[in-house]
Amino acid sequence: MILRHPSSGAFVSHCGWSSFNESIKFGVPIIGVPMQTDGPVANLVVEIRVGVQVRRDSEGKFKREEIGDAIINEGKDSEEAMRRKAKELSMRMKEKGEEDIDNAVEKLMHICRKKREIYQ
Repeated sequence: MILRHPSSGAFVSHCGWSSFNESIKFGVPIIGVPMQTDGPVANLVVEIRVGVQVRRDSEGKFKREEIGDAIINEGKDSEEAMRRKAKELSMRMKEKGEEDIDNAVEKLMHICRKKREIYQ
């Protein structure tokens, strides 16, 4: 619900799959700070251009300055493009979700018709 708020400019995320989906659902760019096994999703965030990844030092640590650098240096030129891409993916997810629900309803209606025929 927080990401739905219009003042949400970006989402600082560990890049777990659920966080990624929630951010995309609401069309909010991601500032990725992956933890342990979340690296592949963080790489996807950068690859599909819906966010930036925070750089870490040789020990795997980062400071708030690195978050600022990620936003300023990597996101500056493409902030609006990332936002557009996230919103575009959000629309695709909604359309796909509606398709899936429509298909499920059709299958359920088919099953109900079959059962009605059997019991009549």
